[in-house]
Amino acid sequence: MASGDFPLSWNEFQWEEEIRRDERRINGYFRDLPSCLDLPGEEDMIYEKLFSRTELMPIQGKTGALRNWEEDENNDEDEGNSAPTHKLLVQLDCLAVEWNIITVNTLFPAFAADGLKIACAYGKLIVRTANFLEERQMDFSLRISLGKRCLADLNDLAGSLTEIGRKFEELHDDCRTHLEMLGHIREQLLLELKTVRDDIPF
Repeated sequence: MASGDFPLSWNEFQWEEEIRRDERRINGYFRDLPSCLDLPGEEDMIYEKLFSRTELMPIQGKTGALRNWEEDENNDEDEGNSAPTHKLLVQLDCLAVEWNIITVNTLFPAFAADGLKIACAYGKLIVRTANFLEERQMDFSLRISLGKRCLADLNDLAGSLTEIGRKFEELHDDCRTHLEMLGHIREQLLLELKTVRDDIPF
């Protein structure tokens, strides 16, 4: 792989900070959304609030790779992406479906919020993992940052599963099974991350 194939102007720690900033923007959007629903120009109102906070603004001139990655992802959705799905995504999707069934059968409706927390965590992990595994032409440092965020999101999910398994005795075995499967997925993500690091041109 030629050393000039990918820009290396940002290191993984700078990308990590930009990804965290992006997550804070997303959180801010959904926090302000209920107060602006059904109002004329609701999205403009929310964005105006967000962009008034300088700590949430992207660092100018430094987000090209992240922007290109997002644009490529949107184009894939519009045109239909025929690339094969990575086996780890299939496994995560199966676990998420199984968890949704557990939530409906065991926790709904009285404790649905506990189940939805796990469902949302699975959704976030699936999207993050897809970005890490399937966007192979992006900046190396950005891919490494995304891989590290996958592992952090997986650890958060594991923590939530451990907590809910202790809270609801009838879910203890199901949560233990999910934790065992996530442990295997974590090992595979670590191998993928090592592969990315090994491929960095010097």
